[in-house]
Amino acid sequence: MNCGHTSFIHVFDSYDFDSGKKHFALEKCSNCHLTRTSPVLNEADLATYYDIGYYGSSKKKFNSLIEAWTIWSNNRLAKKILSAASVHVRRSEEPVRVLDIGCGRANLLKAFKRNGCQCFGVERSDFPEDPALQDINIFKQDFLDVTLEENSFDIVVIWHVLEHLTDPASTLKKVGKILKPDGKLIVAVPNFGGLQSRLFGKHWFHLDLPRHTYHFSLQSLQSIFNSAGLSSTIVTTRSFDQGLYGFVQSAINLFTVGKPNLLYTLLRANHTKPGVATAARQFFLAGILTPFALLEYILSGLAGAGTCLIIKASKSAR
Repeated sequence: MNCGHTSFIHVFDSYDFDSGKKHFALEKCSNCHLTRTSPVLNEADLATYYDIGYYGSSKKKFNSLIEAWTIWSNNRLAKKILSAASVHVRRSEEPVRVLDIGCGRANLLKAFKRNGCQCFGVERSDFPEDPALQDINIFKQDFLDVTLEENSFDIVVIWHVLEHLTDPASTLKKVGKILKPDGKLIVAVPNFGGLQSRLFGKHWFHLDLPRHTYHFSLQSLQSIFNSAGLSSTIVTTRSFDQGLYGFVQSAINLFTVGKPNLLYTLLRANHTKPGVATAARQFFLAGILTPFALLEYILSGLAGAGTCLIIKASKSAR
C-alpha cells in the first residue's frame, strides 16, 4: 500500500462489474485507510478487463444522445479546469501545455485543443487507434515508462483514472516532477467515503471491480498526495452526471436480480440487445428512481459527501 503497511481490515465482498459472477473483497489499510480490491491483480490479468467491450470503438462508445452529452460536458470541463488552475490560454509561442493521463478517446484533450492548448495524452497500449487525433500527442504505454521533461506541464489531468492504477503513489510522484512550479494537477475519483457509496455498498455502480484497484476517501486521497510531495485542496464532491447515474444504476443493482449494470450496457453503442421487455423495465425503473437521485445529489452535495472527489493540487512549497 501507499504507506507500506500490510495490515488490512475487511470492508465487504462484491462482484465484478461486467458479469456479476466473479467476486472480490475490499480491504482497508489499518494505517492509512486506503481501500484496495483483493485479490490484487497484476497488469496481465487486469488487461483482460479492458477489451473492446469496455472501450467501444475509437470514435464511439455510447449511443448518439450520450455521445452528444459527452462532447458538450468535456467542452465545459476543459474550461472549468483552465479556470480552476488559474491558467490563461496563451496563443503565442508558448501555449498552455496539458497532459491527460488515461485520456481514453481524447475527448477532453480535443476540448483543450479547441481552447488553444498544446495537448498530450497517455493511454493503455491496447486502446483502439483514432487516426483523427491531429496535433494531439498520445503515448500508448504505462505513464511511468513515458519519458517527459521535468517542469514542463502547466496542467496535468487524471480524471477518473487514478483508481484504475496499480501504483497511484508513484504516478503522483512523477506528476510532481513534470509539473511546472506554478502548474496544477486536477484529479477526480469516485468518493468511497461519500453518501452514495455508503447507501449502496457492494451494489455501488462506481466500484467497477476489478478495474478499480483502489477506492479513495478524502482522507486517504489527501494522504497519498502528501506522500507524493503535493499540496491539495478539494474543489467539490458534486458531479451531476456521475452522481445521478450512479444513484439510478446502483439502486437498480440493489433491487433487481440478474446481471448487474444492465442499464449502462443498454446505453453503450456496442451492447448486446437483451430484449424489448427487459430494456423497457430498465428504463421504467430509471424514470422512477431519477427524482430520488436528484434528492441524493442535492443532500450529499450540501454535506460535502457527494459521489466524486475533485481535487486540485500543486507542488508543495519547500
